[in-house]
Amino acid sequence: LPADCFPKTPAMVRVDSSRVDDEWLSMKEAEHQDEGEAEAAEATETKDPEAEANVAEAEENGEKTEKDESVLDKTVLSDPLSDEEREVLAKLRQHETEVEKVRSAALELRSKTSQSAVDFRSFTEAAQQVEDSTKVDPEILQRDAVSSQLEWPAKELKLARVLVAALDAWEKALAKGKEQLTAAPSSAVLGESITALLESFQQMQLAQKEAKASGYSAVQHADIGLTGKEAGLRPLLEALLDKAQELEQLESFKAQLDEVCMQMLSDLKVQLPDPHVGKTEPPPLETEDVPTTVEATDPAKEEEDEHLDPEKLWRAVHTGDEPIVKAFVARKACDGTLRDASGHSIFWHAISFNHHSL
Repeated sequence: LPADCFPKTPAMVRVDSSRVDDEWLSMKEAEHQDEGEAEAAEATETKDPEAEANVAEAEENGEKTEKDESVLDKTVLSDPLSDEEREVLAKLRQHETEVEKVRSAALELRSKTSQSAVDFRSFTEAAQQVEDSTKVDPEILQRDAVSSQLEWPAKELKLARVLVAALDAWEKALAKGKEQLTAAPSSAVLGESITALLESFQQMQLAQKEAKASGYSAVQHADIGLTGKEAGLRPLLEALLDKAQELEQLESFKAQLDEVCMQMLSDLKVQLPDPHVGKTEPPPLETEDVPTTVEATDPAKEEEDEHLDPEKLWRAVHTGDEPIVKAFVARKACDGTLRDASGHSIFWHAISFNHHSL
């Protein structure tokens, strides 16, 4: 049949499918991007302030941690001990037994509610034994780096040694003062003895006060017996001042003592001798009337009377020399009315110096 007999059909159009796919994907990606931006904008508008603060704090802590770790790394890398200190520690660890005695003494002191002079002496002697056996400089043991490594009670030991040094000075001054009661009279030595007694007692007071205020448990309950020492110091000072009065040197002593010592004498309630007391003769003893007789002079008796020196009597009273006191009593040169320059009787001195047999 002729071609004109068939109806005409539209021509086929060829479409590039790959291009269509790319365009479709691009459109979808744009839609998703728009949706994400919208959600982000909405989240920004409704942001929680508390959450923001938590985030900021976490970031700041993280930064600090990094800095601390950096400082720690530097600390670890740097050696806190010198070669000398390391050598000391190595030497002390070879004497661990002696070192442990010091630690134990410190622990025992910390457990006590009243720490005596004996306790402090034991504590310091244990430390001294360690220093003598190791030949270590005590100054190195006072360093924080060494004492912390060794668990050495450096601060407490330092205060305990101050207390012991004050006690040693007191005992030395006390012995010297007692010697002057029987020694040959010397105004210079008497003045030194009185000053040493006052200064050493004040030194003990200050040392105990410092220990109590330190806050260290091994020394803050220090009680070195100041009350008893004060009770013994008062009569000794009065006896020495009486002797100075007998030498007619009391006024010069007063001029030599400074204001602190004079104030201490006042605080201790020490009675200063009165130059006018003891100058008058004591009243005569009441005796029965007896006929007056003239006795022949006995040379031996006169010689014995010459040896009854009042200074010798008071020296015997201070030292408790009974035979000499009895000799004075037998010669009627000593009775209950006798007073020294401070107005004290023999009975008062006998009690003050514990010579009860007198």
